[in-house]
Amino acid sequence: MCIANKFYRANQDIDTPEEFNISHWDQVSLKEITENLKDAIQATNQLIEDTGWITATLSSDFKPYGNYATNIPKYRRVGKMVEVRGMVSPKTEISSGIIMTLPVGFRPGAGFNVYQVCQGSGANKWFLNINNSNGELSADRYGITSTGNFPADVWMPFHATFFTDGAVG
Repeated sequence: MCIANKFYRANQDIDTPEEFNISHWDQVSLKEITENLKDAIQATNQLIEDTGWITATLSSDFKPYGNYATNIPKYRRVGKMVEVRGMVSPKTEISSGIIMTLPVGFRPGAGFNVYQVCQGSGANKWFLNINNSNGELSADRYGITSTGNFPADVWMPFHATFFTDGAVG
């Protein structure tokens, strides 16, 4: 029996292999194919799982820039790719500080920290470090040609994308 007939007859609510005229070996093959497809679909869904944007909890040293809710840092994972973004400012003058902490499953791969130079207010730059072992996003080295303190309420936007090798799902 050709495959086209099998699909056509399957649409006629034929429930048993005998009605479908499928041999024992065809049944075994179809069972294996079905199981393999289920496994492949499950693996694919894990790879493309999207957590959606999750609002971060800021440390006590930082606030959303301008106190606007739209600037609150957020993070998400699509498969094993993580994206984190936001705009913050220190509540008081600081030399460095921890902005937030990413949970397990959203941290950079083992042995790999994410380092990024970010734009600050005016011509100032600052250094963002995302630590793979504890998930902390920290700010350091604020300035133009030498490092100084972060003034209170300074503009600190950031956006980083990286891969995690942690458990997905």
